Amino acid sequence: MKLKELKTIPNIFTFSRVLFGIIAFILLIKGYNITALILYVIGAFTDMLDGHVARKLKQASDLGSFLDAICDRIFILLIFFGLLISGRFEKTMLENVSWIILLPFWIFVELIIAFLVSKKTNKLYLSLVHRNSIRYAAVLFYITVGALMINFKYLDVLVIITVVLLIYALIDYIFYIRKL
Repeated sequence: MKLKELKTIPNIFTFSRVLFGIIAFILLIKGYNITALILYVIGAFTDMLDGHVARKLKQASDLGSFLDAICDRIFILLIFFGLLISGRFEKTMLENVSWIILLPFWIFVELIIAFLVSKKTNKLYLSLVHRNSIRYAAVLFYITVGALMINFKYLDVLVIITVVLLIYALIDYIFYIRKL
């Protein structure tokens, strides 16, 4: 791997997501929730932007796709650990517990889809073949995590809608994979 392969605009967006996650993690621990939320939104936006920019600039690559998948997971885990360490989960847990299923369910759906695509194509996939169903689920997932950061009143409703959309995305992928 050459350094030039890493220094593309889409990969810079991808790496910046981890940086935003680290800073948001620190801010959450120190109690600066609104500032952390702003950095979280910017980081989430880079996730939506990097693949689009890569395709527009004709810089899409397996390496970029791999880095995107890894940085996505690091970013979300940093936010969740920041919320956990800051005590946010303890406060929220007393009011509603449905958010607890969100992260494990998201990871479960991603792993199932990646496994099915990998098995069908005989190629390892860490990032998902992007279909609209998973795009919509990802956007709603990011919104739901942001809502958790600010103790949104209707968080349970968002979690339920996100889980339903994830189930739909899984079903959509199963039918898509059958056509491959």
